[in-house]
Amino acid sequence: MLGEHLHISSEFMRLSGKELSVLKVIVEALPYAVFGVYEGRIVAASDSILRAIGAEEFKEIENKFLNDFLSTPIELPDRCYEPFEVEFNSMRGTTFKGSVTTGVMTIGERSVQFVFVSTAEPFAGTRPSWQTPIFEGATESLMKTLNTEKLCKTIHHYTEKISGCRTSFIFVLDSRSQELSCLSARINGNEVSPEHFPAISLYKNAEEEIAYAVRTGEIIYIPDCNLSLCVEKGKMGIVTTGLRNIVETASFNGFQAHSVLIIPLKIRDVNAGAILILCNKINAIERTAVSFLEVLSKYVAYALNNSLVHQKTKIINLKLQELLSNEKMHANGYQQSIINLAEITSSFVEKKDPYTVGHQKRVAKLSKEIARELGLSPSKIRAIEFAASIHDIGKIEIPESVLLKSGKLNSKEFNMIKHHPEVGYTIAHAVNFPWSVDNTILHHHERLNGSGYPEGLKGKSIEEEAKILAVADVMEAMTHDRPYRKAMSYEEALSEIEKKSNTLYEGEIVKACEKLFDEGFKFQ
Repeated sequence: MLGEHLHISSEFMRLSGKELSVLKVIVEALPYAVFGVYEGRIVAASDSILRAIGAEEFKEIENKFLNDFLSTPIELPDRCYEPFEVEFNSMRGTTFKGSVTTGVMTIGERSVQFVFVSTAEPFAGTRPSWQTPIFEGATESLMKTLNTEKLCKTIHHYTEKISGCRTSFIFVLDSRSQELSCLSARINGNEVSPEHFPAISLYKNAEEEIAYAVRTGEIIYIPDCNLSLCVEKGKMGIVTTGLRNIVETASFNGFQAHSVLIIPLKIRDVNAGAILILCNKINAIERTAVSFLEVLSKYVAYALNNSLVHQKTKIINLKLQELLSNEKMHANGYQQSIINLAEITSSFVEKKDPYTVGHQKRVAKLSKEIARELGLSPSKIRAIEFAASIHDIGKIEIPESVLLKSGKLNSKEFNMIKHHPEVGYTIAHAVNFPWSVDNTILHHHERLNGSGYPEGLKGKSIEEEAKILAVADVMEAMTHDRPYRKAMSYEEALSEIEKKSNTLYEGEIVKACEKLFDEGFKFQ
């Protein structure tokens, strides 16, 4: 069931973009069929559940009562880690039995019960006690921790709990240098300074185990360090330099490593780092533990990303406080401070990509005029202008090699680009701006027909502010040079947007944009 899709009701899709993005990745990685239930009604379901009950599409069971699919209607406990047997009715008129556990996760401000179903028998008593509660426990502990130091302690805790090994290391990838640096280390249960462990190049040593795991996304398990096979097929030898240094440092701290496990960390297809686990016994980690550590890595990658982005926002916060402390008694000064902050954040991205220098300012200028043309209130116009001023701040996470690529992006590179609205949301959500702009930033690449990203929202599910920003963003992009194409004229760009009016873009907003350019609007 790994990697299957989780379908979510439209009502809950609107509640919290960030939470749902994380939730889908987590649930889709779990080895269970899944129901999501709110007030007794089904609001989420995995592909496995749809197949089991004979539904071709999620809408066939969406918002129906879960009890309608139980042979004997019962009230399931909110949280139950001990599996119990339930008989389900399928839409084909047949029944099937499944072992069920339950947990709760908050979406928005609503507590949604998740029902995990396994048809594997026997169920009870054949797996470690940590397997069922890991979903709820890890979700709550990891995804709600933004302090990096506390987060690393939590990661070490779950790693030890699952593997039974008390020595682990957390590596993160620097997208610029393409080096893996040790963020946190624990040897035999004791914290050790990560400075003892040199950075590992992702590409210089092709046989380096940790780098290989991150590059390929493969889990590497070395059951006996003394008889290790190097990554290169058929070549015998001891572990490579980077890993050997770590093993030797562990021995200096009184820990003798015999087996090694490396779990790569990825966000979608983007390399993020790795978890390295050392054990003091040969062949010490069970296969079931490896499987659940792979699931845990989904949580860890997202949690680490959110935490490290949060650290960057602290710099922005400090600058904001500095600006406000100088002019906090003056309303005009306060507004100017916010404008200055937008310029600071914009410069982070524009220094990486010279082709987009001034892009956010130009988009802000057009967004403001469109909002004014639509007759929106002054406060809403100001909020849209400010959101547009920093709408691409999430691109600070994208390597220059991708931003500046002249050819067509491959699927991995495009997924990196598609992640920037979520990073931007995280930054905007963490800063106490006088306007709510986080969802506008998150949804500025959504499209009316659901073809946008990151959530595939449709029609009225997309905020008006995000729809305005979408038109302004596309208009500016088409009329300025990019590494992969030359700029269009205003007339050509307007013609392209008009073709997609009411399909990708809101018709009323397109008309307002066309009117502005007809009346002489220019970006410069």
